[in-house]
Amino acid sequence: MLYLGDEAVPTLNRIVVEEQVDQENHRRLYYFMTNYGLRFNDGFSRIVAFTIARDVTTNVSVGISDTGFLVSIPLEKRADPARILRAIRADECNEILEEAVGGDTQLLKRVFRINAARSFMILRNYMGRRRSARRQQVSADMLISFAKRLPPGFAVMRETYREVIEDRFEAENIRRIVDGIGAGEIEVVLTRTASPPSPLAFGIATLGVSDAVYAQDKLSMLREFQRRVMSSIGGEAAA
Repeated sequence: MLYLGDEAVPTLNRIVVEEQVDQENHRRLYYFMTNYGLRFNDGFSRIVAFTIARDVTTNVSVGISDTGFLVSIPLEKRADPARILRAIRADECNEILEEAVGGDTQLLKRVFRINAARSFMILRNYMGRRRSARRQQVSADMLISFAKRLPPGFAVMRETYREVIEDRFEAENIRRIVDGIGAGEIEVVLTRTASPPSPLAFGIATLGVSDAVYAQDKLSMLREFQRRVMSSIGGEAAA
């Protein structure tokens, strides 16, 4: 592509990481572009974000899409995403994912509620009346903190982690991709842009926009991205 070159295009055998400095918001942004789908990106982004947070000792923000994910850190910090991706080991992925989702994440709570109801820890019906999903979730939120303190073999908690990690995050696929990166079968390409991000990262870039921003405002943002990209390559923005 004209903006960053052919090597900046992700393929099944190439993950592209695009680094951008956002001076206005004082953030350093890393766009991880993959061709492996939303479920992979959901799980893998948590591994990468957890590893970056531990590596550079900072809090991170994450956004995911079908085409990749965004990891944002404070501007004064700097990660080495290519090294981090190559250092992840397949046999550590489940452990990292379990630690990454072990906080009070809404996903873990939702899956725990379903499994607790299956195990009759939470009643779907009480005295002939069906309890709403909201009331069941309130009960699950109270139970999960207790369940986490039980021995690791507690069946409902173990099944909850298994369902999130193996089914929803496609852990087997993540391990396969991680093995491919480690073996050099999948290359990791790092590119840097000042502003705006490359066209392939446009959709991921809008993930950082507040939900309060209307769709029209996001469209205006994308048009501005396009105008600046076309200007940088000597073209003219589309009307």
